[in-house]
Amino acid sequence: AKTLTALDPDKVGRLCPAARLITKALAGSPRKQSADSNLRHGFGDKMESELGFLGYGAMSRDISQRLADSGIIPFDRQIVSGRDRAKLDQAAWEKGLTVADNNKDLARRCQTVVLGVKPAQVIGVMDEIRDYFHGGLVISLAAGVTLEAMGSHVSPQAGLVRSMPNVAALAGGGTTLICAPPETDEAQVEKARDIFESVGICLNLPEHLFDAAGAVSGSVQAYFFEIMANPVRVAVRLGLPWAEARRLVINTALGSALLVT
Repeated sequence: AKTLTALDPDKVGRLCPAARLITKALAGSPRKQSADSNLRHGFGDKMESELGFLGYGAMSRDISQRLADSGIIPFDRQIVSGRDRAKLDQAAWEKGLTVADNNKDLARRCQTVVLGVKPAQVIGVMDEIRDYFHGGLVISLAAGVTLEAMGSHVSPQAGLVRSMPNVAALAGGGTTLICAPPETDEAQVEKARDIFESVGICLNLPEHLFDAAGAVSGSVQAYFFEIMANPVRVAVRLGLPWAEARRLVINTALGSALLVT
């Protein structure tokens, strides 16, 4: 698995023409969808306030970047909070986003809050912002924290979406599972879908299927990495340079995926 790094579609696209084709086949084109999404779900000019990332780790940063790149929510409509103020200030300087004074300040200024903290911290930060977040949507990225566990900690006026993105989202080819309680209206669920489609595809499933679907979208990647790594090692032993062997395997894997779409 260590032999092959995460596959960024743009980088892989330079390695083989199939990369961009499979990205379109599996995930659609976020850039083409962005204008329509802005109008349908309240982003862009019609968005009342910024999208907030409470916790700005790797997954939050990637979603933030791809939302900006696709034009759905530019950096100047995003606000962040977190423990490492120096890193947040650096991100603000580089990208033009806003750093909130604290989590409560972020909640006051957002229509949608993405919780990018560790699972053990989710309930605590939800309690912290509950009285400051009036309406809008709360999206959790935390693995294993159920809707039932979060339900009593969200503002009664707010919608709630649980999500489970996989690591491939960091390369723009992710699969994200989402679910929501009946109290969350369809427009809010679609807003969450638009956010996650910026990093791949998004499936709205009943929560009781999350364990099974998560095993497929998460754990199966490790098998694919190993399947791809083995022929690279064999090809190198047979005399191929590592770079050419890796390129052949990546292109063959992408082409094989295209054949079954």
